[in-house]
Amino acid sequence: MIEFLPEEIPLSAPPIINSGTGWHRGYDWGPGAKSCDVGTRINWRDLEPERDRYDFTKIEELLEDARKRGGRGIVRFRGVASSGIGMPDYMIKLIPKGFTKDWLFNKKPETFCYVPDWNDPNYIERGRALLKAIGAKYNHDQRLGLIDIGMYGRWGEWHSAAIKYPTESGAQEVTEESLKAFVDMHLEAFPDKRLVMMTDNIFGLKYAFSKSDRIGWRRDSYGTDWFQNPERMAIVADRWKTAPVVAEPIGEFKPGNIAFCKKMERQAADFHVATINGINTYHKGQTYSPAEMAAVENAGKNSGFRFSIARISIPEKLFAGHPFVVSAAWENQGVTPAYEKWQVCYQLRSQGSGELKWEGVSSLDLETLLPTGAQPLTIKDSFNLPAGMEPGTYDLAVTVKDRETDYRSPLALAIRGRQLDGTYCVGTVICQK
Repeated sequence: MIEFLPEEIPLSAPPIINSGTGWHRGYDWGPGAKSCDVGTRINWRDLEPERDRYDFTKIEELLEDARKRGGRGIVRFRGVASSGIGMPDYMIKLIPKGFTKDWLFNKKPETFCYVPDWNDPNYIERGRALLKAIGAKYNHDQRLGLIDIGMYGRWGEWHSAAIKYPTESGAQEVTEESLKAFVDMHLEAFPDKRLVMMTDNIFGLKYAFSKSDRIGWRRDSYGTDWFQNPERMAIVADRWKTAPVVAEPIGEFKPGNIAFCKKMERQAADFHVATINGINTYHKGQTYSPAEMAAVENAGKNSGFRFSIARISIPEKLFAGHPFVVSAAWENQGVTPAYEKWQVCYQLRSQGSGELKWEGVSSLDLETLLPTGAQPLTIKDSFNLPAGMEPGTYDLAVTVKDRETDYRSPLALAIRGRQLDGTYCVGTVICQK
């Protein structure tokens, strides 16, 4: 046997950018945050300007932006806008108990939010129809990645802070049956997508988690103690092992708060955060200190997976038409597994030209490779070399392919030697007849 020892990239090096891990872009974009994934929220009003006439322009803009960057779109659909009206006009007429709320507390009429009656059957049934139409078009679209379970609460965040129920319009507090309906309509519309559940509503969180262990969680108070509320943390404690955790810095994040930045840096590792939304980390005309920039960048480094190979063993000589074994010690020095279908492949390539002559798929499933710490996971794969393999010296390469899309580059590993095509040449082997 011959053993190859790839050189690991230290954590102190610049971030390793991969889809599904680290920072992802928001519609604002922050310091030190590099990513290929893109996230946003889309209002119902923009998706259905008239009853049963759907306009998916906003979704297409998101997904095409992500595709061009080599990543995926992350989205939340919501009925309440950040300010103004997030609902179609026809829906407002159907909901007699809807009302407006000064959620920004600035007493400016143009920023008042329209809030529907969450229990109104029209809101629930038309919301289900909206998501069904989106799912029919995008459930199998590989440009679309994570979907926040939205449609309820301020900004779609599953809370109605500062609203006193019953309202003057007669709207009541959201019922448990309505909360179940909001979860179910997402599951029905997107059965093949990864969903993440906001943690603000405990009943809704528990209900969503009861439906599938592939539903992750999301918290939009990153960098504060609210992020780690003990009651919520008890529910979500081990969910990261099977489903992603998504974080977003709280809106009050501004330069000059190094403690906030450091807390984000720690929380990424402590709570096994997979990806962080870059919204709320950009303030025009303000300067972040080098220490703040470093902490923000480290929050991204500390999140998600970080795969590397400690060693690869293979017979020194391979024989055409005969079996052989590749033994590889894989490490995950990150804080999560992968949550997508990445495929680990070993290749033999002609020296000089780099032409692919043979490829074998490993049994390693990166969705189950939890953080390994100091103990790499050794995977032994048996292959058969084709009888017609020409004798000679070949480069042994490793690549981790996206099994589902035809545009995302192979996964970037935490080892040196990445080639332009996303492969890693780890050594040479000899093939004989």
